[in-house]
Amino acid sequence: MTTVLVLLAGAVLLAASGAVHLRLWAEGYRHIPTIGPLFLLQGVTAVVVAVAVVGSRRLLVALAALVLAVATIAGFLLSVGVGLLGFQDTWAAPYAGLAFSLELAASVVLAAGAVLLVRRSPAHRAGGRPRVQRTAANRSSPGPPAGEGADPVPPGAAT
Repeated sequence: MTTVLVLLAGAVLLAASGAVHLRLWAEGYRHIPTIGPLFLLQGVTAVVVAVAVVGSRRLLVALAALVLAVATIAGFLLSVGVGLLGFQDTWAAPYAGLAFSLELAASVVLAAGAVLLVRRSPAHRAGGRPRVQRTAANRSSPGPPAGEGADPVPPGAAT
């Protein structure tokens, strides 16, 4: 349950960041060459990925959301520091502090969610890759245990 709540919180923060970018795009960033379409792309992608995080609760999706949040932070810091694609942003821009805070919080929470997903995995609990449980059916068959290089078709089965 904790994992689900952490992922939900991360998804909400990411979606809020996307909403800020969509609002900025609608309020005028859409007129900035290259940056405008990137704001639209970030906004839509953040919302879609946030929904995917909640819907799937998969490590790969949580990591994709984390990468999106960190990349958004990196893009903002570049645009403030040295400019990005001919555009120089500022901390005084509308919603800059809010968006940055949401993305930073989303990064931390999504990273925590990813750690929880890894800890919850059967491979992590077993201390390595998951083991195939031996049964009476596969104990008597010659060759390696099922799942460890064995032919997936049992001997004598029709192929």
